Amino acid sequence: MLVSDLWDSGPPPSTSDRVRPPGPPRGRFDQVELADDAVRVDPPRSWLVAAAVSVVIGLALLPARSTALHFVGYLVASTVTIALVSTFWAKDNAARTSPVYSSQPGLRYVAPVVMIAGILVAVPHLWSFARAVAL
Repeated sequence: MLVSDLWDSGPPPSTSDRVRPPGPPRGRFDQVELADDAVRVDPPRSWLVAAAVSVVIGLALLPARSTALHFVGYLVASTVTIALVSTFWAKDNAARTSPVYSSQPGLRYVAPVVMIAGILVAVPHLWSFARAVAL
């Protein structure tokens, strides 16, 4: 008996021998039939709007002369903005799993711009706060 005889178990199984697992049909989402009353799922724009508002609040606090206001401006412009944009991304990714998701490609570029704007607004607040603490 040869080693090759041990591995040779015969012809490969045909596709008709395979059992298809239960579940929805495989394919693209656009091939799935939807009910007429299916509710369209939109991206969670409210989280992105809230992040943009936090950047504007941080921007409005830039001329402040109070160290405490600079600290608040830093927190709002950086931490709050990053948290809100991250929440937007998490909820948007969850919404994308729906076959009735209404994609809005422009939001893909707006979210990082809002986050970078928040960081850029936070830097002068951090600088003012650090100078006040150091002096």
